[in-house]
Amino acid sequence: MKYIPDPLLIHGKKFDFRLWVLVSEMNPLKIYLYNEAFVRFTTENYSLNKNTISKKNIHITNFSIQKYSNKFYIKGFDDEDGNLWSLSTFRKYLKRQGINWNPIWDKIKDIFIKYFAMYTKNVFEIEKANEIKNRMFNIWGMDIILDNNYNPYLLEGNYNCLLEWEFKWVDEVLKEMIKDAFNIIGLRSFDRNDGSIYYKTRTFQEIIDESICEMTRPTGAYERIFPKIDNIDYYKKFIHPSEENQKLWEEMKNLNITS
Repeated sequence: MKYIPDPLLIHGKKFDFRLWVLVSEMNPLKIYLYNEAFVRFTTENYSLNKNTISKKNIHITNFSIQKYSNKFYIKGFDDEDGNLWSLSTFRKYLKRQGINWNPIWDKIKDIFIKYFAMYTKNVFEIEKANEIKNRMFNIWGMDIILDNNYNPYLLEGNYNCLLEWEFKWVDEVLKEMIKDAFNIIGLRSFDRNDGSIYYKTRTFQEIIDESICEMTRPTGAYERIFPKIDNIDYYKKFIHPSEENQKLWEEMKNLNITS
């Protein structure tokens, strides 16, 4: 892990993003990025002074650290104040500074697609070793930081991220994000005894048909970032070449699924 010594600062403080990524299935791989997020600020001004290098409130943006400071506070969804902003507010802030957010967002998408492309290889090895064919969705909490040239870096991916907060506007954003995720995946019946999904023995074609059907559902504030017809050819070299992945990509091109 590399420490970013020159992070982008706002009002002298370091910050990062907590973004949410829905992976509706690992095989075939389908990734959705939510268009709203949290921007988390430290409670102390940034410094690389050797006397303050160990002070967590200067260097660690995670709220499990910052929330215990007597300087920590959160205001409204549209406020450019406090230790938590919405991504919408941050984008407005950048626009006033003359900074185009779109290239930054595209780089973040690229990071996430490659991250999960790498992750799928581990999943396939586990499935092969344990003969697991059950397919589950998950909402990941992904943490991104920008350097002072607006380049994004992945801090970590959180498989079991916190989806409940005590602040009203934060909780409302999370509820909308979860609702949109449920609309995308379509809910299946599951066994309450062991948590396994019924209909485990889907045929190969049923897996592909369900994925195509998924792509016709409303996505709300999510955007499907992979697979897309215009990025399959580039990213396929990073992704496990399973029969399910290759068949889905072929079907998408045949059906011209562009959205």
